Amino acid sequence: MRTIALVLLFIAIASLAPARGGRALEVVGEGWIQAPAVTPVGGGYRGVLINISLLVTRGSGEVFISTRSLTEKDLQGAATMAALIACDVAGVDFGEFNFYFKVEAEAMVVGGPSAGVAMTVLAVSVLTGRPLNRSVLVTGMINPDGS
Repeated sequence: MRTIALVLLFIAIASLAPARGGRALEVVGEGWIQAPAVTPVGGGYRGVLINISLLVTRGSGEVFISTRSLTEKDLQGAATMAALIACDVAGVDFGEFNFYFKVEAEAMVVGGPSAGVAMTVLAVSVLTGRPLNRSVLVTGMINPDGS
């Protein structure tokens, strides 16, 4: 439902672009994934699921991120690395797409590196059209070499 609202927002914005002399926003695809995380509670920790949605459009190689909870400074870097590696895996040119990630969590703060693999898997799915196996959760950092 949230992804649909995000898509509708971008479509509404895109419909304004031609009137201002810009080009229309071309949506390549969209999707969502959940990733496990932990959040401090009292003297211990509690497991939570992070919802990550992604809208990919034709563009110029930009990565945008919106979050509902606070984020650590490395989340933007993780999202950018995820988009770069996903383009490499999918065999497409990063400079031809824009990536709009939305991260929502029932946690006070969300860190970035551990969401990198989930964001990469999601971006590959959106770019290739291959469906995700929703019975599997993934967490971990993605490195510049794809490991």
